Amino acid sequence: MHGKIVDGPNAIILADLVAALARAKLVIGAHLSERQLSPEWIAAKTNVSRTRLYELFKPEGGISRYLQKARATKLRQLLAQAEMSRFSVEALCLGVGFASESHGIRRFSQFCSVSPGLYRRQLGDVAASGHTGPASQFDSWMRALNIEF
Repeated sequence: MHGKIVDGPNAIILADLVAALARAKLVIGAHLSERQLSPEWIAAKTNVSRTRLYELFKPEGGISRYLQKARATKLRQLLAQAEMSRFSVEALCLGVGFASESHGIRRFSQFCSVSPGLYRRQLGDVAASGHTGPASQFDSWMRALNIEF
């Protein structure tokens, strides 16, 4: 781990942990919009204990942070799609699994440093100015600011 070569029984354990984390992230991605998504449910679906699940996501800031960040990322992707402009921020927040619009706005703002409404308006301003691409330079700039995002 951390650049060291691991062999023997430790390599098997490390491979199992990496596989368990990958399974958990796949399950989360597939069920992100479900508000009842919980560590217990994810652990059961990935065949690991809840304690192990918490350990796996510790480097990510914890399972709850990972879920909130994944939902904020999905919301950002939806806000950047022109065909999603007919949906309210509330509908999109609920659609990605946030418990409420206000919760989605708080988490989005935490990870993006801008509210979803302002993000959408700024993307619209960029599109109206004639720049090409779905999210254009503004979205690239936002991704650069939030390297961990």
